[in-house]
Amino acid sequence: MNVIWSDETKINRFGSDGKSYAWKVPGQPLKKHHVRETVKHGGGSIMVWSCISWYGPGYIVDVGKNMTKDVYLEVLQDDLMKSLAWYMEESGKSTSKFIFMQDNDPKHTAKVVSKWLNEQEFYTAV
Repeated sequence: MNVIWSDETKINRFGSDGKSYAWKVPGQPLKKHHVRETVKHGGGSIMVWSCISWYGPGYIVDVGKNMTKDVYLEVLQDDLMKSLAWYMEESGKSTSKFIFMQDNDPKHTAKVVSKWLNEQEFYTAV
């Protein structure tokens, strides 16, 4: 049985949008590497989804700013299925021989998504 891992992530144009820390010697002035330059309006980001299996990476999809359960379902219906078609071509296996792995994000466990995955007869795991 082959496993397909799936997830989405936000990619920022200019580094992390989270907290960052720097250490310096007390009493010494800040140095250039202690300070992060900023960009007005944050520089932008994109949200992407993809999957990966033994046979390689699947399609990478720009899903816009927010991924909702409906957007996630569209991604699965289109891009997961394209990736599965490629995996099947490479392996000679059918879709029912794959285990689809995703995390417990609410959009992944939404009823509409779970229903569609069950209709496809995928083995799923979280």
